[in-house]
Amino acid sequence: MQPRTNSKILFFTFCLFFFSVRFFAQQSPVDALRKLYDEYPQEKIYIWFNKTGYVAGETIFFKAYVFSGYEVSFISTSLYVELYDADKKLIGKRLLPLLAGVTDGSIELDSKLNEGVYFIRAYTTWMLNFSEQFQFLTPLLVYNPTSAKKLTINKSLWKSDAVPEGGSLIGGIESRVAVRRYATALLDSKWSGYVYEESNPTHKIKEFTAMDENVALFTFTPEERKKYYVYVKDEYGNHRTSPLPAVKNSGVSFTIEELSDSVTYRLRFKDIPGNGNGYRVIGEIQNQLAYDAILKKTGEELRMKISTSVLENGILHLTVFDPAMRPVAERLLFVNHSNLTYDSVVISQQLLSAEPRAKNKLLLNVDSLNWISYAISVDDASSLLPQQQENILSALWLSSDLTDPIQNPAAYFDHPDKNKIEALDAILISEKWKRFNWNDILNNKYPTIRYLLHNYLSYTGKVTKGKKLKANEEVNLILYYPDSSAQLMLALSDSLGNIFIDNILFRDDAKIFYQLNTKKYAAKLIDVKFERNNRFIPYTLPLPETSYKLTETTLAEKPPVWITRASSVLNMEKDIEGKYKTLQEVVIRSKLRSRTDELNEKLSSGLFQSMNETVIDFVNEEQHAQGYTNILEWLRGRVAGLDILLEDGDFVPYIRGGRASVYIDEMPAYGGSGYISTADIAMIKIIKGPWAFAIGGGSGIIAIYTLRGNMRPAQKEPSLPNNKIMGYDPVKKFFSPYYDIKSVPQPDKDTRDQLLWQTFLSPAVAVDKSKVDFFNNDNTKRLRVIVQGFTNKGFPVFFHKVFELPLKAF
Repeated sequence: MQPRTNSKILFFTFCLFFFSVRFFAQQSPVDALRKLYDEYPQEKIYIWFNKTGYVAGETIFFKAYVFSGYEVSFISTSLYVELYDADKKLIGKRLLPLLAGVTDGSIELDSKLNEGVYFIRAYTTWMLNFSEQFQFLTPLLVYNPTSAKKLTINKSLWKSDAVPEGGSLIGGIESRVAVRRYATALLDSKWSGYVYEESNPTHKIKEFTAMDENVALFTFTPEERKKYYVYVKDEYGNHRTSPLPAVKNSGVSFTIEELSDSVTYRLRFKDIPGNGNGYRVIGEIQNQLAYDAILKKTGEELRMKISTSVLENGILHLTVFDPAMRPVAERLLFVNHSNLTYDSVVISQQLLSAEPRAKNKLLLNVDSLNWISYAISVDDASSLLPQQQENILSALWLSSDLTDPIQNPAAYFDHPDKNKIEALDAILISEKWKRFNWNDILNNKYPTIRYLLHNYLSYTGKVTKGKKLKANEEVNLILYYPDSSAQLMLALSDSLGNIFIDNILFRDDAKIFYQLNTKKYAAKLIDVKFERNNRFIPYTLPLPETSYKLTETTLAEKPPVWITRASSVLNMEKDIEGKYKTLQEVVIRSKLRSRTDELNEKLSSGLFQSMNETVIDFVNEEQHAQGYTNILEWLRGRVAGLDILLEDGDFVPYIRGGRASVYIDEMPAYGGSGYISTADIAMIKIIKGPWAFAIGGGSGIIAIYTLRGNMRPAQKEPSLPNNKIMGYDPVKKFFSPYYDIKSVPQPDKDTRDQLLWQTFLSPAVAVDKSKVDFFNNDNTKRLRVIVQGFTNKGFPVFFHKVFELPLKAF
C-alpha cells in the first residue's frame, strides 16, 4: 500500500491584503506540526470482534487494524492484546504479528469465569511512548448462566456536558451550544433539556430536544456577568446539570458553516485591539498542515472560505491564534461527510438458500496486493445478539481521535442524511482534538521516546559453557520453525556473553540449535538461554467506569435468547468433538490420520484422490532431493511400477508399461515438466489404475504440488544442543460444521448465530476474486454479511447487507 495522505491534503496559505514574516520566541505552529508529523507519528487501533457479547467458555475471535493517521500503519510489527477482569487482574494475553498493519487472534474464555464486565486492551510498543489514553481499551461483556449475579444496565449512570462552538461564550454574541451525553451502555434517543441562568433557575431561556442519543444543539445569546447552566433529562426521569463556561466581555467568536464542497468560517471580534489584525488560522488533518491564513486589516467580523473538494474524508482541526501565537478558539469538523469515499462493491456473486444446513456460496472482490486486510462475518440476521456499534469507517475517521466516547459511531457513516450530518457536526462542536496540545508542541514539549521498536520478534540469548559466560564468541544458530522450515544465523556474543537476534516471524514455539563457530571448539558443548524481548507492559490508568452492574438473580429470570443459543452451540461443539474422538478410536486401527494425510487433503481436490495412490510428502518428511535438477529423475526407482525413461533428452514417466501424465497443481504439464525446483515441491502423488484413466491420465498420473503460503520442505534436525523459544501466539480455528462431508460427525441441533468468521480473503479463485462457503443453521431465513478491510490504494473497504434468503436449495 502506498501512502496517500501527503498527495491528497492540499495546503492553503492565505495572506489578507499583505503578508509579513513574523518571528516569535516560541516555535511557529507550522514548524511544530511538521516536527510532530515527521518525528512523532502516532498509531491507533481498531479491533473487530466476531461478537458483541460472549458466554463463558466461548472463544473471542478478532481482526485488528493499526492505523497511522488515515492509513494502515507500517510503523509497528507486533500487537499486544490483554484481557483484564473488573479488578484489573490480567487473565489473558496475546502477542500477534502485524503484517502491513493488520493481524488476527483469538482468546479462549474459561468456562468458570463469573458473569461481568471485562476489558480488552491493545497497544503497540511505539504507542507506549505516548499517553495511555491513546491505547485501545474497551469493555467486554461476558455472561455465565450459572453465575449467582447477573449483569444489568444502570440507566441512570450517564453524564452530560455542554460546550459552546469555538470553546467560549462572549457577551452579546449569539452562540451555538452542543449538549452531549456519555455512557458505555446503550443510551435512549428520547431526551431533552433547557438552559437557565444561575439567579433564576426556573426560567427556561431556551429549550431543546435530542438530535439522537448522543447530542442536542441550541442557540442563544449570553449576557455579560451571567452564569448559565444546562439541565438534561431522559425519558426515565434521570437528570444531570452541566455548567457553561463563564461569559467573557471580550474575545473571538468562531463559527463554521459547511457546504458540499467548501467550509466557511466566521470570526467575530469583540473589544480586540486591531479587530484581529495579526491573528492566524491554522488547519491540520492528522498532524499535517492543511490550511494557514494570517489576518490583516480586518473589521469586527470576517468570513473566509476553504475549498474541501480535493480533501478526503476525515476531521479538519481549525485553530485561531492571537498575535502571540496562543490558541484562542478551536473547532473540529468532518470533511465531505455527504460524499464518503470507501469501497462497498465487494460481493460480485452469491448463491444462497434458506434450506436448513444448506451450503451458501459468495464470490467477493479482493485486490491481489492487499487481500490480507480483508475479513468477513456472516450472522443469522434473526439473532437477538446486539449489533456492532463501531466499524472500520468510524474507527478510522472518528472515534479514536476524540476525547469522549460516542454511542454507535458507525451510524453516522451508514447512509448519511441531513440529520446525521448535522448531529455529527454538533458532536464535533463539543469535542477536542486529543492527539496533541498546541501549547505543548509550540514550546517544544514532545513525547519522550523510551520504547524502541522491535522488528517482529526479538530475542536475547546468554551464552555459557558450564557456569562461565562465553564473551566475544561467534555462535552458529539453526532455527527450526513449527512448519519444519529452518533458518541458519550467525551471532556474536558481546562482552557480557549475550547474543541478539531479531526480525523473526513465526507462531507457536520453535527449536533453536546452537554451537560455536570454530573448528577447534565446535564440538564443545555450550548452552544458550533465550529470553523474548517483546514484553507486555502493565496498564497504569484506572479501568473506565461502565453503566453495567451486577445484581442478584432469581430463579424466575430467564437469560436472553442469544445466550441460550450460544450455550447450546458450546454444547454442540463439545458433542461433535466427543463424537469425533469416538470415531477416531474406531478408525484408528485401520488408518492413522497423519500429517501427510492432512497435507494430501489440503492440497489435492476430490478428483485427484484415490484408493490406489502413493503420496510422497516433502513438507513433513526429509526426502533428500537436493541436487536433482529434474524431479522425475529423482523419482526413478522409488515407486513400484513406475519407470522413468530418457527420451530425446527429456525424462518421461511410464506406469506398468503405459505412458503417465504429469500434472502440476492439478493442471496438465507438457514438455520438460520435471524441471521444477525441488525446493518448491510440497508433495508428489502417483495415481494408478482406473481412477487415473477417469481423470484423463492414461496408465497413470504423477501429480506434483508446489508449496503454498508458509509451507517449507522438511529438513532433518541436527544433533546439537537446543532450546525452545516462544513465537507469536497461535489462533484457534473458528468452529464451523461441514455438512457436505457425511463421514464427519454432525450435530443433532444447530443454533449457531454466527455462521462464518474468516479473517483472510485470498484471491485464490481468479485474479482479485475470493470464494467463501458456509452452512446455514437449522432455521436461517436472513443473513447479515459484513466485509471490512483496505484496498491496495489505501481506501477502506466496508460492506454491510442483510440478505433475505430464497426458499429453495441449489
